Amino acid sequence: MSRQFPGAIVSGFSRNSERVGTSASCRFELTYANRGEGDDAPNVVYLKGGFTEQQLNRYWMVLQQEARFYSALSHDVPTTIPRHYFAAIDEEKQGITMLEDLVSRNVRFGFW
Repeated sequence: MSRQFPGAIVSGFSRNSERVGTSASCRFELTYANRGEGDDAPNVVYLKGGFTEQQLNRYWMVLQQEARFYSALSHDVPTTIPRHYFAAIDEEKQGITMLEDLVSRNVRFGFW
């Protein structure tokens, strides 16, 4: 969190839900020793990636594309998208994205 919130120190977290599909995602509640500059460091984040060998082998390109989108392109998108706090790719082809928890913002999901 310190990249976006200089001085922020996460002192603890708890995972309270997860979903497995094309990627795996987990919702984490965070506690801080220091919230850093400003007061908008999130209390809850949503972490996405290929956390099983099968997901990483099958969907590595999709995981990387999502991480690249959030790290390099999202600021140019002229629409509302989830706020991202971290996005990166490692040497094992893993793409990780940490996003805001939309449920915490009262976003509702439904059928079109």
